[in-house]
Amino acid sequence: MKKEVLGHTIGIDIPFWFAEIECVNHFGQGILAEWVIKEVDEITVMAYRTLAEDEGGIIDIVSKEIEWANQLNKSVFIAVETVPLPEVHTIFYQKGTDRMNEQERLLICTLEVNPPIKE
Repeated sequence: MKKEVLGHTIGIDIPFWFAEIECVNHFGQGILAEWVIKEVDEITVMAYRTLAEDEGGIIDIVSKEIEWANQLNKSVFIAVETVPLPEVHTIFYQKGTDRMNEQERLLICTLEVNPPIKE
């Protein structure tokens, strides 16, 4: 179900933990995130963290998806949480836009991805 078949770009949002899920079904077997990336034109990885670096940070939890997408020449977008939630350590809301922009720059430099499109 890709652009060349339907004439439209097909994208899907996936949680970062899809990279840890092994699946076996009538389509085959493997890692769920890798299979999804193969089947669509682009993905958005929901990486709801406030730090780009360190263990458990954005770079750490999306690195597998980035690697698979790069191998397949697919587009990847990274989503972060920006509204208040009970889990204070996973949102930018209390940290402010300067903190979010700083972490975005770290993420872009480290993963060598294109900056987000600004409207």
